[in-house]
Amino acid sequence: MGHMDYRKLDAPLAALVDEAEDREAPIGEVFIHTDGPPGQAALAMLQRLSAKGDANRTIFTAKLSVEAIVELSEQSWVRYLKLSQRLRPLRR
Repeated sequence: MGHMDYRKLDAPLAALVDEAEDREAPIGEVFIHTDGPPGQAALAMLQRLSAKGDANRTIFTAKLSVEAIVELSEQSWVRYLKLSQRLRPLRR
């Protein structure tokens, strides 16, 4: 297993990663910010992780496990990983 680059994770995602007991199970929906439109190898990896997004863009989303987050954090083309916060309706 590789080494997590925590500099690429936002605080809520880093906390979830640290608390996760099962490293293979999805821990949540994650935004994957890339340095630019991904190349062929990067796109293949994103597709393997079932990431959704336009190949010409720099933001993708996927339900990721800790293992996948570690793997992505090691990639030079990944700029930032951010936990998707569920929006709650405003209470009146």
